[in-house]
Amino acid sequence: MFVIIEGMDNTGKTSLHEHILEIYKSRALNKDIKIITTHSSAYTDPISYMLYLLHLDHNTDKVLILCDRVSMMGEYVYGPVLRSTNAFDSITPDKSSTMLFEDLWNIFIQSIKPNNLASYPKLIFIYCRPTDYVQSTKEEMIGVVNNQYPLLARYDAHALKLQALFHSHRPFKDIEFLVYDYQQDPLYDNIMDLLSQTMR
Repeated sequence: MFVIIEGMDNTGKTSLHEHILEIYKSRALNKDIKIITTHSSAYTDPISYMLYLLHLDHNTDKVLILCDRVSMMGEYVYGPVLRSTNAFDSITPDKSSTMLFEDLWNIFIQSIKPNNLASYPKLIFIYCRPTDYVQSTKEEMIGVVNNQYPLLARYDAHALKLQALFHSHRPFKDIEFLVYDYQQDPLYDNIMDLLSQTMR
């Protein structure tokens, strides 16, 4: 199972990440599953790295790959607002135009084998989005605090695009798009029920 946790700062990503690790830690100690944690935003070639993760240990049925943010989402949110540029300009064929968000994700999703081939992990994208966003006061990145609401609007817009994209591929691919709201699910009951169903 390949789980990507994404969302604006101060939306419960870190807490959810830590909770998932805590829940599955005992199973990992018993060697029921193998846990791999990563953060793909540091990689300049996100498609290759994401494909590497997707195919990692594909012969093992029970592998949990837990990814805290991906540049394939974050760059489309933070880049235009904070730098007025998009890092994916450099990976387009002519290096002059920005690769569209949907095109980038289509490349990745198309690489996933059909859902009748169980050797590939289920891809789950979790968008952390509380109903009432609480503004952060931590300056985690230059300009983030002062631009929280424009960033949140871009996150919401791109999450909707990705949700629609996942839905269009679901008849053929083993993928899920979930929304986690810590204000509605503070004890993680609902989100963990959904995750556990895929790790039976």
